Amino acid sequence: MQAVILAAGESSRFWPLNQRHKSLLKIMGRPLIFYTIESLKKAGIKDIIIVQGPKKDIEQELKSYDLGIDIKYVIQEEPKGMGNAVMEAQELISEPFFTLHAHKVDVGDYIKPMIEKFKESKAELMFLGIKTDQPWLYGMLQLEGDKAKGLIEKPEKGKEPSNIKVAGIYLLPTKFFEYYKKVPEHQYAFEDALDLYMKENEARVTIVEKEPSSFKYLWHLFEVTKLLMNSLIQKQEIHPSAKILKNVTIEGNVYIGKNTKVFEGAV
Repeated sequence: MQAVILAAGESSRFWPLNQRHKSLLKIMGRPLIFYTIESLKKAGIKDIIIVQGPKKDIEQELKSYDLGIDIKYVIQEEPKGMGNAVMEAQELISEPFFTLHAHKVDVGDYIKPMIEKFKESKAELMFLGIKTDQPWLYGMLQLEGDKAKGLIEKPEKGKEPSNIKVAGIYLLPTKFFEYYKKVPEHQYAFEDALDLYMKENEARVTIVEKEPSSFKYLWHLFEVTKLLMNSLIQKQEIHPSAKILKNVTIEGNVYIGKNTKVFEGAV
């Protein structure tokens, strides 16, 4: 299987830190997209395509890291939405592929059950879903058991088809591109193409209890940092360039990064 990582948006909600794509914000010395790639690799996905903007800032940053795999890059010249970004990768896709945003640092935990259901069922399209009590804010699935029959983006209150929203990780067949070409290009063309596909083909949903990492607004940085630190820091890790002054107390698992200064009396 392949994976398409979407990293070409303008990150406008991250002003004033949106000079670069938000997935390049660093936690423990590495950009968020690095952790997303590592999570995909651990789940067995090593054929990865990254859709980036014309600045090529993602590609330039990732050259600094030994990822152990060859990543293919394509460019989305203008931010025309998720569907348009996926279409930019079409020529490089030859098999079922996961589609996700670059900040899904824990994606591997979620694609494993999706792959299991994909193998068990005849469905070629798989959604990750989770319950919500605010369906009017999200893309909501119309369901018959675990079969996905339709998708409504931000339904009116009282008209929601279920309480299961899409959770931002998709397993798509190559013929999805045929359906995308049938819908008008606009902000929610990706969702329209998914809905059209489900009207004519079988699709399933894997419902989970815990939502994947979200990075829509700047304050989500605290949640993602906590998630990564809890999962990755198993010891004290202090970079050689860090300066630790006198009378400093360091206990437990901790990460102190490059060029960090810890002043006297810190605990």
